[in-house]
Amino acid sequence: YDLCRPTYCQNKEMWRQVLIASGAVIAENDTWLNDAFARYKQLLDPSFKGGVISSDGCIPSEVNRDTALEYSTFAMKAMISLCEIARHNGTDLYYHRNSNGTSIETALDKYASFCSATDPAQEWRNNCNCKDQFGNSQCTESSQLDSNEASLYEVAYNWKQKVMYENVVRRWGRPMYENRVIGQVTLTHGRLF
Repeated sequence: YDLCRPTYCQNKEMWRQVLIASGAVIAENDTWLNDAFARYKQLLDPSFKGGVISSDGCIPSEVNRDTALEYSTFAMKAMISLCEIARHNGTDLYYHRNSNGTSIETALDKYASFCSATDPAQEWRNNCNCKDQFGNSQCTESSQLDSNEASLYEVAYNWKQKVMYENVVRRWGRPMYENRVIGQVTLTHGRLF
């Protein structure tokens, strides 16, 4: 079963892999778990429907929305959740790079400046330079991020102590809470600055 459209995949396919991997852990089913990890790698590959992360770190399938920044962080939350499930089960998806050298780190780096800005939506409108899966650039944003969306950077900072990730956490303040999978993310992943 494939939730992808004929030419691209949106965040729901990555979230489906989080669900499959979570179920696999509960059911102690290594086949399902490895299938979810393999699908993550496939979804990142540019030869598969363009890949979910472009070479510049944008998430093309989420760019052409009124709330593109919010949907992009939502997609990255799925990716980082799957990376965490993998990490806890002996697989490192954080460092997986596709044939173009793109990884979740590429996307985290791209979006960190938007998420740490005083006005993330305005920063996005002014500086996004992202193109959707059809090559169109639509850098509009009507929503404002909140700490829930930015909470993925608490996990990112725990993984890799980059100043840009720390800046996002400092911008939104602690404690941070991720409302879909990880929960009290500062308690589970917080690292001293």
